[in-house]
Amino acid sequence: MAAQTNTLNFRNVTWWAVIVAALVLLYQVISPYFQPLGWGMILAIFFYPVHSRLRQWISNRNVAALCTVLLVLVTLIGPMVWLSITLVKEVNNAVQGIPEGFVQTAAQRVEQVTADLGVPVVNVEEEVKDRIRDGAAFLASKATNIMSVVIHSFLHLLIFLLALYYLLRDGPRILQVIKDVAPVGEETRDRMLGQAADMIQATILSSVVVSVAQGLIGGLTFWILGLPSPLIWGLVIGVLAFLPVIGPSLVWAPMGTYMIFNGEPGRGLLLIVLGFVLISSSDKVLRPMLIAGRARLNELLVLVSLLGGLEAFGFIGIIVGPVIVATCVGMLKGYREALVDEQDTVAALPINALMRSGPGTTITS
Repeated sequence: MAAQTNTLNFRNVTWWAVIVAALVLLYQVISPYFQPLGWGMILAIFFYPVHSRLRQWISNRNVAALCTVLLVLVTLIGPMVWLSITLVKEVNNAVQGIPEGFVQTAAQRVEQVTADLGVPVVNVEEEVKDRIRDGAAFLASKATNIMSVVIHSFLHLLIFLLALYYLLRDGPRILQVIKDVAPVGEETRDRMLGQAADMIQATILSSVVVSVAQGLIGGLTFWILGLPSPLIWGLVIGVLAFLPVIGPSLVWAPMGTYMIFNGEPGRGLLLIVLGFVLISSSDKVLRPMLIAGRARLNELLVLVSLLGGLEAFGFIGIIVGPVIVATCVGMLKGYREALVDEQDTVAALPINALMRSGPGTTITS
């Protein structure tokens, strides 16, 4: 009997060792494509309600999944292409509008400021020209690497589209497999999966709301300051708002700096102050508030999960971070509820009721 028990234990240990080794190898295989696979899963969950509506009209699940993928492409890529073309035109107009001698004037002002502060004086104009030449030479020498990056990006896009398609098509089957292997009770399992899905929905919707809010604030700021094309730049700020922390600053910081060195230091400094206080800082206020309500988490946990996820996983971390935190909180809540239920069950046993009733109490049948 002891020999059979030892054999069974050895088999269990061996089996778990094989599972752990397989999971480690699986991670090494898919880790280079974590970003496209992760975005495919996130957008599949976000757009699955739309896919379910399409399934009511299209019986073929392959065609329905393909239609949803095309809808995602039109929704996401279409506006991005239009905005990119518009932005290139605006930047081109802005470059053509730079007054002649601007670089020389700005360089002289920088040199004057550095001299007044006692900083060693450098020839700023020559330094700028040298950096431009160095950058052009660097790009020319890295042409092969640039082509490799383009091919790599195309592969990531292809993996993202395939992941989105198959997750939409086979979503219910995959979900059932996850439910079957989940080592928790049915109620806890369904609640955790529901919380993860709600967190993804809340994070994406909060990103959209923050994007719209920062775009409106940015456009109004440009309009109030009398800057050109406030509507276009508001749209650009709204799109860049999907890049947390630094996104909108890619617009107001360079433009404010340009105005300072172009003879408008008041408006330029005001744009930088308003950009930091109103535009960029609104992200840190709105996003945690919007996510905390749906996830039933306090704002501190949400803010830490956003920033920590961004640092650990990159851009996708703004969604993965809150999902991980919400899942862990859900697991702790489920474990606590299981302990409470177990204690209530033990307390309800007749022997415990007898012990609580005190000495001298008899049980009658």
